[in-house]
Amino acid sequence: METHYKWVIGIAIVFTIIAIIFFPGKNCQNDEQCINDRAKECARATAQITVDGNLQQYTIKSDKKDTCLLEIEMITVGDDAEQKIKDLLENKAMVCEIPKQILQEVSLTDIDHISDYCTGQLKEALQEILIEKLYSVIIANLGQISLSLQNATASQTM
Repeated sequence: METHYKWVIGIAIVFTIIAIIFFPGKNCQNDEQCINDRAKECARATAQITVDGNLQQYTIKSDKKDTCLLEIEMITVGDDAEQKIKDLLENKAMVCEIPKQILQEVSLTDIDHISDYCTGQLKEALQEILIEKLYSVIIANLGQISLSLQNATASQTM
C-alpha cells in the first residue's frame, strides 16, 4: 500500500511541474491595465497591446529573485511603416529580464530603453534600424561636419 501512495505523489508532482511550465497564466487579451497589474506582481500573463500603431504581444514568463522574465513579440508593424522596417521587425521577439522595481513604478509600454534589459532577434532588428538611421544622418551632414572641421582647424593655426 505504501508503494501506491508514492506513485500517486510522484504523478501529482509531475503534473504540477507540467502545469507550471506549460500554463500560460492569465490571458489579458488587449487589456493594458491587466498586463501592467500582472507585471507588478510578476504573475504569468499574456496580452496583445497596440503601441504606437504596432501590435505587440507581452508574455510574462516567470518570477526571478529581483527581476521578472518576459517576452515581447512584434506581431505587426503599423501601416505607415516602410516595408523594409516591417520585414525586419514583424514576428520577431526578445526575452527581457526587467528589474521588479521598474515594473512597480512604470507600465510595461512606458519603460524607457526597455531593450537594454532584453536579448533576441527583435532587439537586434531594432539596433539595426537605429544604426541605419544614424548612418544616414551622418552622411546627410558630412559636408557640414567637414566644413566645421576645416574652420576649426583654420582658426587654430592663426
